[in-house]
Amino acid sequence: MSGLWRKTLVYLGLIEEPEEELPEEYVAAPAAKAPASGTPSPSGITPLATETAATADTSNVTPLRPGSSARPDPGGAHVRPVSAHAARVHVCRAASFGDAEQVGSRYRTGQPVLLDLRDVEPKIGRRLLDFVSGTIYALRGRIVEMGGKAFLLVPEGAEVSNDERRRLADLGYRGDE
Repeated sequence: MSGLWRKTLVYLGLIEEPEEELPEEYVAAPAAKAPASGTPSPSGITPLATETAATADTSNVTPLRPGSSARPDPGGAHVRPVSAHAARVHVCRAASFGDAEQVGSRYRTGQPVLLDLRDVEPKIGRRLLDFVSGTIYALRGRIVEMGGKAFLLVPEGAEVSNDERRRLADLGYRGDE
């Protein structure tokens, strides 16, 4: 019977698959008698060398703290509360939607940002405002209108000092908070 026809009958379950005899080294051989690494087996699969945890190479493991073990101390995790801090406000006079990246990166670092939309088209201004609104919502900040088309974006845990408010007022931005 041809090989293809036999394989089809075996696949359909109409005849039994012939048993192949394995070489003696693979039949009930102890684990230590496995063929050497790099020697291909009759099936074409090379056995893998296994390592135990005690003999594993740890030369590529970097300790988390200098002088510490590679495993972190489970009691060593500390949660630091976010403290309110006064920060200098970054003023961004937007000219295009590309300024959204600058606003977002400053805001993510915890720096308040004053977004001035006076020089952009209304359509782009709406898109920028939608972007910063989503960013503020996601990062739990707040937004304050600073007159006309200017908005102060204040991240969670940040405060705008009275000195900064006076500086912004001198620049022509007045807001109620």
